Amino acid sequence: MELRQIFTRDVLGDHDLSVLYAFCLTEAQPIPSTIRFGGDFIDLKPYEVLIDFNRIERDIGIGQAKCVEKLRFLEMLRRA
Repeated sequence: MELRQIFTRDVLGDHDLSVLYAFCLTEAQPIPSTIRFGGDFIDLKPYEVLIDFNRIERDIGIGQAKCVEKLRFLEMLRRA
């Protein structure tokens, strides 16, 4: 698969969307995994990503409302 098939024009045309999409791709694990978040253990399915809004705001500068909006758009594009 080529990079232009992963990052299509509709994703690259929006900076916040492309940054959030890259974050999700980076965080996705190909096998089931258990992670610790706060005081809980969370079982993630293959390619499932835990979205921590505080971390996203701190690391990539996208607030919670905008993050949810962009994630909904990625879901509509069948990318998330």
